Amino acid sequence: MPESRVFLEGPFKVDFKKAWLPAADRRAAGLEARTRVSPRALGVWEPVDEARDPVDVVMAVAAPRQTGLIPLRTARMAVSPFTFYRGAAQLMANDLGTQPHTGIYAQLCGDAHLSNFGMYASPERTPVFDINDFDETSQGPWDWDLKRLTTSFVLAARDNGQMRRSEEAVRTTASAYIAALNEMAGLGWLERRYRMIRADAPAADGIVWTGKMTALVNQVVSKAARRTQAWTVGKYTEVVDGVPRLRTDPPVITAVSRRTAAAVTASLHSYLEGLSVERRAYLAAYHVVDVAHKVVGVGSVGTYDYIVLLVGDGLHDELLLQVKEAEPSAVKTALGEKPLLANGERVVVGSWVMQGVSDPFLGWTTLHGRSFYVRQLKDMKGSIDPAMLTGKALVAYANRCGYTLGLAHSRAGDPDVVLGYVGKGAALADAMWEFSEAYADQTERDYGRFIEAIHEGRIEAAELEPAAPEATAKAAKPKVKAKTAKAKAAKTKATAAKGKAAKAKASGGAKR
Repeated sequence: MPESRVFLEGPFKVDFKKAWLPAADRRAAGLEARTRVSPRALGVWEPVDEARDPVDVVMAVAAPRQTGLIPLRTARMAVSPFTFYRGAAQLMANDLGTQPHTGIYAQLCGDAHLSNFGMYASPERTPVFDINDFDETSQGPWDWDLKRLTTSFVLAARDNGQMRRSEEAVRTTASAYIAALNEMAGLGWLERRYRMIRADAPAADGIVWTGKMTALVNQVVSKAARRTQAWTVGKYTEVVDGVPRLRTDPPVITAVSRRTAAAVTASLHSYLEGLSVERRAYLAAYHVVDVAHKVVGVGSVGTYDYIVLLVGDGLHDELLLQVKEAEPSAVKTALGEKPLLANGERVVVGSWVMQGVSDPFLGWTTLHGRSFYVRQLKDMKGSIDPAMLTGKALVAYANRCGYTLGLAHSRAGDPDVVLGYVGKGAALADAMWEFSEAYADQTERDYGRFIEAIHEGRIEAAELEPAAPEATAKAAKPKVKAKTAKAKAAKTKATAAKGKAAKAKASGGAKR
């Protein structure tokens, strides 16, 4: 199917002699795409290969990672269908790659589930709300991000016993997404870049919260506002013999060898070269005093991730940087397209063009022959626990996330082309609901096969022992607890059965 690469030929290629196409022409291009793939077709989920093995796909992603940490990744994914979904971005991208799409590209988050939205600080210390994970970012069909987001709300609703609100949450997400596109289409390109959502002022952004949601947001914002660099330094460091050192907390945070610490430190030179002059000036007075390895997330477990402690003007002027491995994009892999950038640079550029404001220390480097990106560690970061999204709070948060995604796609793409395709949006909302419910069912089936694989001993799921060994470039395999797959799998299987029972009870007569 021919692809309209209007986005790639616009903001990413500058030609001051060539005028940008009028909005009417760009909307016409979006409307024309409907003749190839109708909005109704976006709602269809039909597995091309019924024999596809989700376990093989999920475990293939983990294959290049630190072997000893893979059982921990499996255990974290096995908690619920939603946590499995979080760790299975490649599986969904592969599935989306088999389905029709509009051919209209934007810069995608690539993993736009609801837990990848949150709060962090702007350089001016303003708490902002935006997408906060770009490990899978790439250019691709705009609807892939929207489908991943709406399906995540269906799975979260099922986990929380809120199935009756699933459809409302999905339709609200789609409506808020279109509302954001319409708002951004009325702005100039620079105004779109400057458009930012303040996390502490939802009413000012036209988002009406319920009383419960307002209280929940205020609580998260207040907590995040206290998590400054000083707070983070206090949590992760201690003074040893008068010198600040990173506090180890095995198996999550472990010491590294001198050789690894030296390699991580050396990699920062390449990182500095990629920063603008004024950003380099900010870091000129700092020097590295310690390095440790950290286990992060759900889907990212097993990648190399380092914390670097730097000291500037005296022992009380400390800075923590995170040096995180960047793997190939799930989107790029599913599309079968050749990467245009190194993975670390891809993550950084995706963050820059999609976020209203980004970490001023965001950059990239190479280490261990792999690609990494660098950022501040937990600078005023916060997120809403999906378990708290019950009642109207689920729908209110769907509104906020859908709106935020629409802003992000408009900064790194052309809202007029997408609007030309979706029109008033009713057909899109129908399609997102049809797809999301069907793909949530698929995820639960895939999760069941994942749990069966653990039961059968095909894959191992285990928490690591507290006394995890040192993480190095060639990490040894840590020991795992004796209570491996069966105890964990029994619990997760019971959870899945409970969720399916709740679904059956709540979906009697539910709209498909």
